[in-house]
Amino acid sequence: MDRVRSLIGGRRNPRRQPLAQQNRPPVTHHTRTNNDDQITVYTISETLNDANTIADQSDTETLNTYLSESGTIGDMQRLGYVNRSPQFDSIRDIRFISILLTKGFFAFPSQLSYNTYLQNKRKFDNVDPLTAIGIPLFHAIPVNVMKSIFKTTKSEPIMKIYKYELYTADGTVPNQTDIQIVYDGPTYKIIKYLYCTIFREDGIMQRNKTSKNNTPFRDSYDDQDSKIKHTLRFNNGNKIEMFNINGRRDIDTCIDGIPLRWFGFSSFASPFGSNDIKLLVLDDNMPNLMENNESDTNSYSNINNNTSTIRPLGYLPVWSKYTDVDDSLLPTRRTVHLANLEVKETSNGIENKGIMKIPENTQILTCMCMLLHDYESRKERRHNNNIATAI
Repeated sequence: MDRVRSLIGGRRNPRRQPLAQQNRPPVTHHTRTNNDDQITVYTISETLNDANTIADQSDTETLNTYLSESGTIGDMQRLGYVNRSPQFDSIRDIRFISILLTKGFFAFPSQLSYNTYLQNKRKFDNVDPLTAIGIPLFHAIPVNVMKSIFKTTKSEPIMKIYKYELYTADGTVPNQTDIQIVYDGPTYKIIKYLYCTIFREDGIMQRNKTSKNNTPFRDSYDDQDSKIKHTLRFNNGNKIEMFNINGRRDIDTCIDGIPLRWFGFSSFASPFGSNDIKLLVLDDNMPNLMENNESDTNSYSNINNNTSTIRPLGYLPVWSKYTDVDDSLLPTRRTVHLANLEVKETSNGIENKGIMKIPENTQILTCMCMLLHDYESRKERRHNNNIATAI
């Protein structure tokens, strides 16, 4: 009996362990390796070096930043990614506004500037000349609307963008023939002049190609790989180009030698518009249409498929974002809010909500986005907010 009791008691001993011992966490041993300081900051770092895994990830899944804030440029370079995105410290919220019975639409440099414009009853006689809050930055007027809808092999102007500037009484107004004085007061003047003209040209690549029979293509309009070029010509003589492939949802451009891509554009082949467009800063090793503007699109696609070190677009920095989720259906004091454009800037601690001292790159990106907004506004777009308020 004693032996039976001992055997039975031995079986019950594991169940009678102290509570503190049962709740004790398991002990794990961590072996430190020599590469601990080289661990990447990506949440899916194990798959970044796998070419097959990267190819399977879709760029359209998300454009949220997967990169941890603790990541450094050195971490990216060790993985083979070189991105020259500027270091931003502020965000400017630009508003696209339509004024009733006025052709085109306007871009205000901030929400405060737009609110001040409404408070001043859409007049410029009560503007602070130090900040210039309450004055629109740009006025975009589409021209040759039919030519912008149908394809053309000629470089035709499709949009003109006028800029507003404020000069104090002791300032000198430029002597130009196209300057229009909007307001002439005792302490300041507000002028308006042509700042940028946007041209469009279709099928620029197909005209230099030949078929297998060494005969030139006669009809490039039905070619889905036809390249479309937009040229922004500024009043100071500078020129910036934007390239797009018919049927694709991205437009490539370059500013200060930095390759950029407007991603989310609905393309010229879709009848449905887009509500969300982001400006991505591309890595230096990523192929883009700016570098291959004279090459075949098939080779461009092959580069995209064969390069194993190219990151998905969801990992790239976002410079600017366009959205129309907060647009209004009913007018507010004869104005209609169309869309928002958030642009990151390097203000160095000096921010201005008016039209004074706006970075040049911000102005260039605003002109580009006004063109994209004009394209998207002609198409059918879905909105989550169907209720608008009017004051």
